[in-house]
Order: sequence, then C-alpha cells, then structure tokens
Amino acid sequence: MDTKEIAARFEETVRFYLNELDGLTTEQLLRKPNEEDWSIGQMYAHLIQSAMRMHLGNVRRCLHPEGEDGV
Repeated sequence: MDTKEIAARFEETVRFYLNELDGLTTEQLLRKPNEEDWSIGQMYAHLIQSAMRMHLGNVRRCLHPEGEDGV
C-alpha cells in the first residue's frame, strides 16, 4: 500500500466513526452495560487519546528519527 492509499483508508475510517457518532445521543454514549465494561463514549475517548499520545508520536519519530521535529 502506498502513502496515498493509506491516507485514503484512514480518512474512510474516520468518516465511519464520525457518522456512527452522529446517530448517538448523549445517553447512549454514556450508557455502560455493567460496571466492568466501557461505554461507547469511553471507547471513543480512548481511541482519540491513543491516537494523539501514542500513534501520532510514533509517526513523528518515523518522520524525524533523529529528534529534529521541534517537539
């Protein structure tokens, strides 16, 4: 897969998750099946935080392996 195809698939995935969110109420986002399981809202927050903290940091390191990204 080339970079453009990867970016297109990523954008498709983001659109899917955003479209799914549009159909949910706040109550649905916060509802937990039981105390041990996450709500849909918690799952979305986890995905966003993981992307911001871990995945995008790894992308920066790959693009600037010698630490020259200014961050």
